[in-house]
Amino acid sequence: MYQYIEIVLETVIFIVEDGGFLAMFVENSAKKLPVVGIVKQSTISHDNQLLIQLRIQPQVGNDFAPMSLLHQGSLLEVLTSLSSKGEHYKAKVSRRWFEPAIRASWQNMPIPDANKVELEYVRLFTQKEYDRIKLGEIPTAMEDHWFAYFEKDCLYWFRSWTGIGIFELYLEWQTNGWRVIKAMGNNDPAFDASLVSAERLSAERLSGLMDGLIWHGEQIFDI
Repeated sequence: MYQYIEIVLETVIFIVEDGGFLAMFVENSAKKLPVVGIVKQSTISHDNQLLIQLRIQPQVGNDFAPMSLLHQGSLLEVLTSLSSKGEHYKAKVSRRWFEPAIRASWQNMPIPDANKVELEYVRLFTQKEYDRIKLGEIPTAMEDHWFAYFEKDCLYWFRSWTGIGIFELYLEWQTNGWRVIKAMGNNDPAFDASLVSAERLSAERLSGLMDGLIWHGEQIFDI
């Protein structure tokens, strides 16, 4: 999943190159928190405002702005360089949108039928949690070990370095939320014995992945 924002500067004060980094501070919080974006596109509007579309770099930790603060109307302080010593300019977020992970977003190989094993994993997700699940997960750094995409009410998990399929999570709407109706795991011990030494352990690993995905959702849109 990628998050994008479009920001508006009232005056065209500097040239922004596509693909370059832009450092900002979010002002609508108790303290100014930094956020970094990669410029996707910049244009000048008919009323001479600078519009910049950015893909937000996910950051973890209390020293960075949670992505949930980057919504329409958020006030930003934009730096002309990644250094805080650069010139500062005021901007506002005009819109925000998400690009979900899809099958083609990353290398992936489905779990072979011969290696599939059903896991004992029961869980109920709220609608907001389901909305986050549908966005999937796209690795942004080498230390990101997982890729996930959602398709036809199933979330598919893969190891990012190899593209090997590890989990499949099938969901169905019921009266009080989205319930897991089936969870499948890869029981081939060749790639990671710790994942498949026992079905219980595989279910625990899947549970941890889902916890992380939903926690990330809280950082995005306040689940």
